[in-house]
Amino acid sequence: METRRVIGIMWVVWTVLASLLLPGHTQATVRALVGEDVLLPCVCPPSHPGKHYLVWQIGQHTTVDYAIAGEDGAIRALQYQNRTRLFHPADNGNCSLLLHRARLADAKTYSCHYDHIVNVTVTLEVAVNYSLQCSNDSSGEQYRCSASGGFPKGRIYWLQDGQAVEKLQGPLSELHSQDHLTGLYNITSTLRTGPKTATLQCVMENPSLQRNITADCRGEGHKELQVSVELKASLAVGSAFFLLLATVCLTLLLRVWKPCPSTKAPVPYEAAPLAEVQCAGDPSPKASLAC
Repeated sequence: METRRVIGIMWVVWTVLASLLLPGHTQATVRALVGEDVLLPCVCPPSHPGKHYLVWQIGQHTTVDYAIAGEDGAIRALQYQNRTRLFHPADNGNCSLLLHRARLADAKTYSCHYDHIVNVTVTLEVAVNYSLQCSNDSSGEQYRCSASGGFPKGRIYWLQDGQAVEKLQGPLSELHSQDHLTGLYNITSTLRTGPKTATLQCVMENPSLQRNITADCRGEGHKELQVSVELKASLAVGSAFFLLLATVCLTLLLRVWKPCPSTKAPVPYEAAPLAEVQCAGDPSPKASLAC
């Protein structure tokens, strides 16, 4: 009994001190990519056991999530069901809200209300990275930079040798369009230059993510030179490879190959029989020489 009284007194003292020391209203901005989990921060004083009151909401009527002691009758907004997690009261003093799989529709202002002491407002900005591509026409004088499927609406600017280019030798145009189903933006910037323009870069700036995406743009002359160099290098490597392969094959052939011995048996040599010479009664000179 005495212990409960002490705890109650400590809780009252803490509540009074918290109301004096903690700011009554704070604001914060959080950024996230579509599909990511994002934490909406809210710090609160430890609550008295069984007497906590925490509500996250949008405006006055949309309840995102809540933790109220002894109550479970509040209705959460359908679009946030099974996508939120509260750390309080398990993690006493942490009233933050974890939002899973952020969507473009989640880009709103959320408020954290805790026991009429803490009132934190968190603005969530949700973004999508753009896909960037740069191309040019056959003359090499007109460049086109296309950024597709991004959010929020950004802008494209050009760089030459690291310096921003607003106009080189022709007009700069930019077109914007938004998909009504997905809400994503497509942006196209066209730059007309002279035929001898050096390598350009187009840069897509996303204001929410505070990061840029860069694509290199090369003229037809640069492309042809690059293709020619790559082709020569490929031919040289191929020729060297086939020459090496032929050398290895010839070496192996010489090591393995041996002349086959003849299968015919040698014919023995037989001397011709000597003719019988009769010397008796033969008056010829040949007969006399033989005898």
